[in-house]
Amino acid sequence: MAWTKARLARAARALVREGLAPATVIAARGYRRTPVARDREAVTRAVAAVVGENPRVTLQEVADRLAALRLYPPRGGTRWSTSSVARMVQTAKREGLLPAQA
Repeated sequence: MAWTKARLARAARALVREGLAPATVIAARGYRRTPVARDREAVTRAVAAVVGENPRVTLQEVADRLAALRLYPPRGGTRWSTSSVARMVQTAKREGLLPAQA
């Protein structure tokens, strides 16, 4: 197995997470969000906003609204599946953007 830059970074994060290395190991490199992570955060905020406006909105209505906003699903394409929207709603709840009962 060759040590690529990505594998080395993952290994360093895993060592810090397990407490086997100090956090300064990964802090020196700096933490930058990837474009995919930024997009995911934008979608999570958009889902929270749509559900926050109307807590009784259906998953399909949220999917249609995301498509209208030109926010695309994580795996690509232009159509959101209801399961992907449900996962984004759960993420928004976990991050505290939505109340647990929404």
